[in-house]
Amino acid sequence: MARRNSNASGCLIFFILAAIVGGCNQLFKGDDDEAVAAQSVGPTAVPALIGKQVSTAEDQLESLGLDVDAIGIGNSSCYTDVDCTIYRIKPAVGAIVDPGETIEVWFYTRAQLSWYRKHKTMPNLVGMSEKRAKKLLEPIEDATDSDSKEVTSLPVGVDDRVISQSPKAGTRIKFGRGIKFVVGFNYGWSGSGSGGGGDGDDGSVNWPNFGRDRGWF
Repeated sequence: MARRNSNASGCLIFFILAAIVGGCNQLFKGDDDEAVAAQSVGPTAVPALIGKQVSTAEDQLESLGLDVDAIGIGNSSCYTDVDCTIYRIKPAVGAIVDPGETIEVWFYTRAQLSWYRKHKTMPNLVGMSEKRAKKLLEPIEDATDSDSKEVTSLPVGVDDRVISQSPKAGTRIKFGRGIKFVVGFNYGWSGSGSGGGGDGDDGSVNWPNFGRDRGWF
């Protein structure tokens, strides 16, 4: 009887040891799989991304161990609730790159594409109010720049008229091209003589009364 108990105890110990070893192997197997997966990411070809959404391209490139730099028209950003379609990439499709390299992708939004398709040539902004010009260019506001300039050719008191633009009206616009315009103003500050608006006889501005006769305040 004692011999049978010894055999039973030996079998029990064997199974316990086997379970422990098996558990350890399973425990470290996950780490081994991750190490193998990391080693499997090597030089790869840049995939075809033109026409895809930025979010899709980011997931695809990151799975290849690559970084992404998304560049919008006028350095606009791609927000999660906006369609951002890729139209250019660098390096080119098929180029072999190493893990960790950055792929640059240029994108446009649906509103931007619609604006450039509608305006094949540059609209005439000169004479518009600043508010109206900005409203017209709103879909591509990130690619728009404006400046202001004092001019005596405008009536005194006018401060929101577009006086110049680039490109010129009627010029064919390339997709993604930036636009700049200058808004003129004339407060009568640079005039000489006894002009209205509280100006002194020597052309200087009488600040306490400036603008009162024009109903500005």
